[in-house]
Amino acid sequence: MGWTSRPLEGRVTAESVLASEYGSESLGSVVASSLRDGVVYAAVRSEDGTRVDGLVVLVERTADRLSTKGLWEDIGPYRDACPARILDLLTETSNEHALAWRARCRARLSRPKPQPGDVIVFPKAVELSNGQIHDRLTFRGRTRLEDENGQQYRVPGWRQMDFRIERAADGEA
Repeated sequence: MGWTSRPLEGRVTAESVLASEYGSESLGSVVASSLRDGVVYAAVRSEDGTRVDGLVVLVERTADRLSTKGLWEDIGPYRDACPARILDLLTETSNEHALAWRARCRARLSRPKPQPGDVIVFPKAVELSNGQIHDRLTFRGRTRLEDENGQQYRVPGWRQMDFRIERAADGEA
């Protein structure tokens, strides 16, 4: 269950990651997939066709290498931003780890979506690339957050962190 690394060839898509990790012949068993924030989420049909299970593939890319690590839902992956369209395809399971992972994914999907101007409050302060540490940042869009001095930061993956939203008053965005 370690990382696999290989030379990077072409664009990184959900399909290219799955083909790289499991071989292009296995793509026929992939019912749906999505690449989000360096993670591929996939619904994969079993060889006998009786089940569709969740697969999480962690992805790290450098200029010339692609590294991947595949985790089946039954081991309880920690990344839980799986889209609803993929979760909806998975067949019932009694595996406790898979059930817990699915519940975390559904809980994340039910969280309110921030709007520009909303304040994102992290329970644990976040250290940014310039060394600044903040527990409150204003959402400006996608991965852009702003501190109280107007300095904007691109914070990839911040939606994977625990946070709560303080709604902006009308007209403050």
